Amino acid sequence: MKKLLLLVIIITGLQMISISQPYLTSTTFIKTYTKVQVDSILDFNGLPSFFLNNKFTVDIYKMNYRCKDAFDTLVGASGLLIIPRDSCDLPILSYSHGTISRKSDAPSRFRGSETLIGTVMASNGYICTMPDYLGLGDGPGLHPYQHAKTEAYANIYMLKALKEYCTTNAIPLNGQLFLSGYSQGGHASMVTHRMIEKDFSSEFTVTASAPMSGAYDMSGVMVDVMLSDSVYAAPAYLPYLVLSWNPIYNLYANISDAFKVPYDTTLPPLFDGTRSLGYIEARMPNVPKLIFDSTELYRFTIDLTHPFRLALKDNDAYTNWTPSAPLRMYYCTADRQVNYMNALVAQDSLKAQGCTTCDAYLVNALLDHQECAQFALINAKSFMDSLKYDGCRSTSINNLSKNSNVISIYPNPTSESVSIDYALLSSYEVNIQDITGRVVYSNTAYENNNKINTNYLESGMYSVSIKSKNQLIRNKLLVIRK
Repeated sequence: MKKLLLLVIIITGLQMISISQPYLTSTTFIKTYTKVQVDSILDFNGLPSFFLNNKFTVDIYKMNYRCKDAFDTLVGASGLLIIPRDSCDLPILSYSHGTISRKSDAPSRFRGSETLIGTVMASNGYICTMPDYLGLGDGPGLHPYQHAKTEAYANIYMLKALKEYCTTNAIPLNGQLFLSGYSQGGHASMVTHRMIEKDFSSEFTVTASAPMSGAYDMSGVMVDVMLSDSVYAAPAYLPYLVLSWNPIYNLYANISDAFKVPYDTTLPPLFDGTRSLGYIEARMPNVPKLIFDSTELYRFTIDLTHPFRLALKDNDAYTNWTPSAPLRMYYCTADRQVNYMNALVAQDSLKAQGCTTCDAYLVNALLDHQECAQFALINAKSFMDSLKYDGCRSTSINNLSKNSNVISIYPNPTSESVSIDYALLSSYEVNIQDITGRVVYSNTAYENNNKINTNYLESGMYSVSIKSKNQLIRNKLLVIRK
């Protein structure tokens, strides 16, 4: 009888675990970084740690979880989870990574520069999730590249698993959720924002999203890029789309109906999850459309109802939706991989659909895709920080006590001018530096509340330092050109 009772208790317990944690399958500890170590990594990589204001030691984990695929079947997925060591209620940042083709380059393997982004954000007081996406990391099969539904699922189901983890480990959350990502991650963060507000609003509330340099207009801007006769900086994007979408949309009975010889036989094996994009691109023309059969390319060009066109439209990131939470896109006009018009088209469409808090912001007019990333990230971080509630301490620049020995900067962000108030002194030295350390403004006798003209500064993050007789204090200023 006792054995039977014990068996019933065990089975009941297992059922309770299954019910209470239907998505989280495992977490594996990777490493810990102290705040000092995070600063050192940034310094080693030539990044300005004083802009980022790291505070916390962070613990880094690989998370395995169950996630719906394109056909709404639960499959295995993985991602990176980074948690600051802090007892306060914390916000969540779901960060989506850029394009990769090797499974081993996924965030859960803790490789690549984007894992540093999650580490820094966690050290700044965010619980950071970084999904690998389906088909990458531990995910089976081919990654459905730039596929809106599964990108959103990868983020949302990792958030579900995170909630289970936090409940089990008594980690307090403050209810805020931020979404961001760069390149493919820009597209992924926007479609995640859309899916949460349309389909998961009873579980999650988006505080704000900051997509960066994303291909939001798949059926318009990106089609024009791919049909161009010009050399394209990342030609492997096109076969990645066709090969990974074909099982979802049934575009072609045989890939030879789309790709011409020899690409119909040479390209498909290269997308097995073991080759880098650079390796693939070395084996194809640098004008992407030249891999297509000429007849099929002509059909696609003239037929606006072509199945591939309809699939592209299905993956536009901004359609059929009016965001409730603020959405701010960041872009560089010299970007040769993801044309900046993606952001402007998305902005115009979202505003036409009634969004009053949707904007696209120019980061820099001269930077290409890779170079734009660092500056876009710093700007996006400042935007999210301005909305973030920190249960441990105030982080708002504009809501500081007049009795505190800190700088009050307003308005921040700014476009035309800014005032600086330091409560304990009436006059002091003010210097403003850009991200490279160059002094762009200096006044050795600045008076409280005087306006500083900023309309000559480029969009970006700046460091404001205030020097009195006995103190030197820094804070950040975000300039956004309208």
